[in-house]
Amino acid sequence: MDEAHLSDSTDPTLWADGLAAAAEAYRPRLLAAAERILRDPGDAEDAVQDALLAALRSQSRFRGEARPSSWLYRITINCALMRLRQRRRRPAVGFDDLSFPAAELAAGDEPAPDERLLLRERLEETGACLARLSPVQREAVLLRGVHDLSVPEVAGRIGRSAAAAKMLLHRARERMRSDPRAA
Repeated sequence: MDEAHLSDSTDPTLWADGLAAAAEAYRPRLLAAAERILRDPGDAEDAVQDALLAALRSQSRFRGEARPSSWLYRITINCALMRLRQRRRRPAVGFDDLSFPAAELAAGDEPAPDERLLLRERLEETGACLARLSPVQREAVLLRGVHDLSVPEVAGRIGRSAAAAKMLLHRARERMRSDPRAA
């Protein structure tokens, strides 16, 4: 079914069949557009799938003022942008989830081989998060997380006011929550 028939159709079954044909024809372009925004093939695939489902659900709102391919493209862009916003809001590793495996190793017995592997992975993840920080942010995070100092104590150690230290720790959290691929 061509685009002209798709835009003229009011029969939901016919429309769904036409949408499926259009989606198949435009899928490579939709994927490329989503990948340019998300920079991740898996997320792009999910965004295109979300877009196609959204188009099917909202077929009654298609006014026919644009070509169906343009409509699908716009929905895909919106879905990709929505995924990007969600990814920024939902970090892979949060500040409060950070653990400092070296402290755990020093405190306990020798871990089993599988625990050692998990500790090594957590250490690498923590190191990657810390690497995204400025030196003063890293110091503040380590003083707070490893040495368990209060914010006023951290402030005294780094030579800042308590409010400034609190803001520094907040900005460090935000930076650690950012997408690791952006580092």
